[in-house]
Amino acid sequence: IYTNYGPLVQNLEMILANHFKTDPKKVIITSNGTTSLKTILTSIKNKLKRPYLSDLRKEKKFYCILPSFTFTASAMSIIDTGLYPIFLDIDKNSAQLTPEIVEKFFRKNLNLKKNVIAVMPVSPFGSRINKREWDKFYFRNNIKIVYDEAWCFDSFSMNKVGDSAISLHATKSFGCGEGGVILTDDFQKSLEYRKIINFGLNHNKQSVIIG
Repeated sequence: IYTNYGPLVQNLEMILANHFKTDPKKVIITSNGTTSLKTILTSIKNKLKRPYLSDLRKEKKFYCILPSFTFTASAMSIIDTGLYPIFLDIDKNSAQLTPEIVEKFFRKNLNLKKNVIAVMPVSPFGSRINKREWDKFYFRNNIKIVYDEAWCFDSFSMNKVGDSAISLHATKSFGCGEGGVILTDDFQKSLEYRKIINFGLNHNKQSVIIG
């Protein structure tokens, strides 16, 4: 069985969990890194209050902030989820988006902040993201963190806040042709991610959430 979480996929998740020093239930295999990002973002958007069909024209715009220096898949995952990307410049030393850059943007755009539901820090070429600083950002601003760590198979460190997407594309250090991983430290979220990946279906084959 090669699909729908058969024994080969379960075995890969167990091996990856051992590599990342975490529980196999918190490692979710996806079809690619972009799908990993979209799944995390979909989970965040699913928790928003949705308008009735008659009020769709009044639906608010919700945003995800990301660095302008990244691969296009980062932005595409935001757009495909029905969110709007906001590109900010990067720190000249780390080549990364930083909490300071985002909070400076917020000070100049207070009205927009309430509709920003996620920030996507991106690791350029596998360099470590300062997750301690992003943890502090989360507790100051209560905005979800979605880590695009496509290149970070060898440099990943487990998150206390936010979830990560890693790519298993052939160009990466651990490539399987095509594939991706979500890494979370929250067992309940891992269950939700598996539903989202499988069209929102629960154990009774009912589509209970948008997937």
